[in-house]
Amino acid sequence: MNNIKEYVPSFFDNGIDFSVNTSSELYIRQLINQDNGVIPRPLLDNLESLAKNIHQNYNQMQLLRNPASQLEYPTWDLLPDYLKYFNIRQARYIADKLKLIGCYFDNNKYSKSPVTSFSKEEIEIMSKYEHDLWITDRLRSGWKRGTNIDTKNKITPYLVPYEELTEEIKDLDRDTNINIIQLLESIQMKVYRR
Repeated sequence: MNNIKEYVPSFFDNGIDFSVNTSSELYIRQLINQDNGVIPRPLLDNLESLAKNIHQNYNQMQLLRNPASQLEYPTWDLLPDYLKYFNIRQARYIADKLKLIGCYFDNNKYSKSPVTSFSKEEIEIMSKYEHDLWITDRLRSGWKRGTNIDTKNKITPYLVPYEELTEEIKDLDRDTNINIIQLLESIQMKVYRR
């Protein structure tokens, strides 16, 4: 069989159609069953909770910026799986982003003072990294660069280096990093400087 398309009509008069259902729970289970040395255990154990909080924070920031706006996905359950995966990825890379700025997280058993905020420079470093991860996610998912956002056809104008983004779009990356301290506190963790 060199080309299966030649044979499909002879077996199926109306052709054949495939669909696949995915689940963020399956994705998280797969991550947990992988080599856990790459992802700190507290993140692994709390990925879905952190991802849900990331989505909730995103919605809150959208409403703060534009109170009259209509949220496209007001709840986690309404998010398409591919967007759930992107939120899970954000949660998964928190430790890496903190490492870039000389920080780490742990439970509150140390006597030193936890970090309560990040500098503008630290936010920019983590935001650039976040945008690079976002681009990688989109490209792996088949997205292309175009002039307008078209989620159905996977087209976005933001597949460009972080430096080329407008301040408004950079703020989306900044928001996720400004909220890291709050996100980690939701799983009883604190951020510390090395």
